[in-house]
Amino acid sequence: MPLGWTVGGPLPQLEYQKDPSFLVISQNADLAELAAQWWSLESYGLNQWVDPRSEADTKAKAILQQSTYHDGERYVVGML
Repeated sequence: MPLGWTVGGPLPQLEYQKDPSFLVISQNADLAELAAQWWSLESYGLNQWVDPRSEADTKAKAILQQSTYHDGERYVVGML
């Protein structure tokens, strides 16, 4: 599948041309492959989930999950 491009932005003001516009259609497999690789690298951080919690946070969460209980009136939580 060919990769499509859309480029937008301001153009320099030209006195002789009120509404400049143009369309260029070309297909370049190498360029499409480079762009796909670039987007793959750019989105790497979005695709890889890393747990931001430290080892101490993970240990604290485990202690809280194991020691927390409801005694009938309120929740009781073990000390960290």
